Amino acid sequence: MKYLSEHQIKNKRVLLRTDYNVSLTKTHEIADDKRIRLSLPTIMNILKHNNLLIILSHLGRPKGEDHALSLEPVRNKLSELLPEYKVTLVKDFEKEQEIFENQTPKDILLLENIRFYKGEEKNNNSFAKQLSSLGDVYVNDAFSVDHRKPASIVGITQFLPSYAGLSLENELKHLSRLLIHPPHPFVAVVGGGKISTKLTLLESLLSKVDTILLGGGLATTCLAAKGFEIGKSISEPDLLPKAKHLIESSDGKLLLPVDVIVQTPQGEPQTRIASDIQPDEMIRDIGPQTVSLFSEALQKARTILWNGPVGFFEIPPFDRGTEEIYKAIVSNTSATKIVGGGDSLAALSKHKDFERKFTHVSTGGGAMLEFLENGTLPGIEALNNFALKTKIQTPRAK
Repeated sequence: MKYLSEHQIKNKRVLLRTDYNVSLTKTHEIADDKRIRLSLPTIMNILKHNNLLIILSHLGRPKGEDHALSLEPVRNKLSELLPEYKVTLVKDFEKEQEIFENQTPKDILLLENIRFYKGEEKNNNSFAKQLSSLGDVYVNDAFSVDHRKPASIVGITQFLPSYAGLSLENELKHLSRLLIHPPHPFVAVVGGGKISTKLTLLESLLSKVDTILLGGGLATTCLAAKGFEIGKSISEPDLLPKAKHLIESSDGKLLLPVDVIVQTPQGEPQTRIASDIQPDEMIRDIGPQTVSLFSEALQKARTILWNGPVGFFEIPPFDRGTEEIYKAIVSNTSATKIVGGGDSLAALSKHKDFERKFTHVSTGGGAMLEFLENGTLPGIEALNNFALKTKIQTPRAK
């Protein structure tokens, strides 16, 4: 793969694919600008060499053109973060050719939501070629979209010299360490609502880790698979056979909650032993004994991967389990600690400095999971295929 950090691009038109799929407030202002700020090092690397910068990105899942999902708020934030440059939102790149002809190195062009175009998600070859005609060089800095196959991620690499941006390189550097000789004990905390989205990840992790600590809806389904009463808790009954097989094949590596916090029909939180849940109760969080059990494993770990909250963190007091897991992880100062996934980051957002307490905070949810399962992603393969096609070798091992 060609890395932007190892190749100096000068005096070119550069198409930069970022992920500006940010959360918006009700007044259409950006609620969290982390993803935009993460792209700034790559942007400045490109701009400092007299290149013309054209940014491609998406927001949400529009069905055709949807003004509520315009990148105008992103344009406003980029203008704020880069006051020395003029940032222009190009409403329709197919019709506004003059704006590209008049672009100067002090102009940043941000194309309107690339998902407004039908050819994007279909990875239409002619659309990818049309996009590539806007530039001389392509840079992918959108790790969190690299598990998809849109034209702006995989199609465009067929037509332009293609590089990995600085943020993408950083993701690959840290996540690859989990796949290649990670320090042991290696402990993974996996939570979230559905086991269906993480079943293959769990199966893959069993061959790599020493212990998996399971919480959230994933744990609920596994408790049901063991024959426990789970009341009205969220679960996936169709996956009970697979969950049972996962438990039986885990060789003791999979730790389930031994106690839980339930919500009674009256809405009150109560602590229950995992085998003593009532039919009219709902599991909402891991219990204190489970917190102690999980914390002990995390304290001994030398590598920690965290994906998914272990309870309904949005509703206190059911955020306690996730909060205690966070404390146990960050108190282990000798371990490599990696966290990722939208819900995980949302749960930790109340801690303003939480990013400094982890070795790496991944921007990818689905992308991180798929990379850990498969060791690669479609977007990464597209960059690798370009490098192989042009017989390019990187100066140092990654």
